[in-house]
Amino acid sequence: MAAAGSSGRWVDDFSAGVVKAIGAVEVLAAAGLLLPAVLGIAPVLVSLAALGLVMLMLGTAVTRFRRHDRAHCQAHNGGEPSLRCSHPST
Repeated sequence: MAAAGSSGRWVDDFSAGVVKAIGAVEVLAAAGLLLPAVLGIAPVLVSLAALGLVMLMLGTAVTRFRRHDRAHCQAHNGGEPSLRCSHPST
């Protein structure tokens, strides 16, 4: 994960199995968003997949706040408090 810089160090807090599970959930959510529309079946799955992605992103936000990644974002936005990083690496 060295290529990802400091924004990729969150994986140090989780086991390899958890990181793989997160990846699998993201792939399944993407399939849940696309396949029902493409195949025309079970449109309720789109809503459930979207809800799952919202929950995943909330978990991501909690992890970033706990790791104090906000300071990294602040440093790249001219010292202004921000949740958005203008430069994700370094």
